Amino acid sequence: MPHVRVVMERVKRSVKCDKFDLRDMHIEKRLPFKREAIEKETHVVDRDGQVYKGAPNWAGERPS
Repeated sequence: MPHVRVVMERVKRSVKCDKFDLRDMHIEKRLPFKREAIEKETHVVDRDGQVYKGAPNWAGERPS
């Protein structure tokens, strides 16, 4: 999934990168979501537990 790697790299370079706890589904043995769901779309959880799926601006970027 090259798109996911690109998104993760954008998050790592974001000024808000310290706000994220990135997880690589190919490395992690346990994940907070089912792998099948993560394979379909990106999942992001904010500090309040709100889940965003496929959210375009969670890394501080404007939607394209």
